[in-house]
Amino acid sequence: MKAITILQPYASLIVAGAKQYETRSWDTPYRGIIAIHAGKNKPFEYGGELRDKTQGILGKRMEELPKGSIIAVADLVECYQVMGNSSGERWMESKPAMNPDGTYRRGADGHRIGWEEIPLPTGDELMFGHYGLEMYAWKLANIRPLPKPLPCRGNQRIWEVPDEMIAAALKEVGGC
Repeated sequence: MKAITILQPYASLIVAGAKQYETRSWDTPYRGIIAIHAGKNKPFEYGGELRDKTQGILGKRMEELPKGSIIAVADLVECYQVMGNSSGERWMESKPAMNPDGTYRRGADGHRIGWEEIPLPTGDELMFGHYGLEMYAWKLANIRPLPKPLPCRGNQRIWEVPDEMIAAALKEVGGC
């Protein structure tokens, strides 16, 4: 199974339903089931309003959150890129379908195929991610928390975790 390491408190915010996008500086063509691994390191920016907001949502301090463990399974359903214009507006765009020569695939009406444009998140979701220009927002859905964290060493990028490692835990929450 594919897995992604996400620092705390962001991994727990996903599990709590308070965060539906994981922001990254890189894109992935992968769509499907992905294990959510809570990394051991602290996030680069964690203090003040963000700390207070996450403690209020999660009911726990940073030190009490699981780390170095797989805590959930989710569906990675889309990967949007943050775009903007010279007026300072920002929005998110999905990737359009591409032809082998790198040009956009277009329908008979001339419009790009597979293209979707959505507004940038607001409120807490915006606070819980990095939505700078050309960043990527990975949309996660159907979050299935594991009954207990499964200790596991994480990794960078998308990595593989043995299916049997979390199969028993998934059965307890209704499977994939």
